[in-house]
Amino acid sequence: MSNPITYAELHSTKPDSARDFYAELFAWRTEPAPGPDGYTMLLPGDGISGGLMQSPDGRSSWVPYIAVESLEAAIARAKKLGGRQIKDITLVPEMGRFSLFADPGGATFGIWQCLQKDGAK
Repeated sequence: MSNPITYAELHSTKPDSARDFYAELFAWRTEPAPGPDGYTMLLPGDGISGGLMQSPDGRSSWVPYIAVESLEAAIARAKKLGGRQIKDITLVPEMGRFSLFADPGGATFGIWQCLQKDGAK
C-alpha cells in the first residue's frame, strides 16, 4: 500500500466563511454531513473529498488523512518515530477509524483505516 492522502479536513475558526470562500473560489459543492452538528462535506468533484468543521483548538488549519492497512501498527510506528498522538482512536460508523497526530515539527495529520467491506475492523 502506498499510504495515500485519502481525505482533507479543514478545521476553521470561521467555518461558514470558509465554506463560502472555497465554494466560490473552486466551485466546490458543499453539503451538511450527517453526524456532528455543523460538519460540512467539501465535494470538489475530482480528487479527494474533504470536510469542514469548527476548529477544536482555536486556529485554522488543514488536516490531511493518510490511509493505512493497520491503524494500530501505524500509531505504534508514529510514536516510535517521535510523533505525538493528539486524539485517540475514534470510530466513524460504517466508514472507518482514525487517530490524529503531530509530527516531530508539530504538523498535524490523521491516520485513517477504512472498515472492511463486511463492516469488520
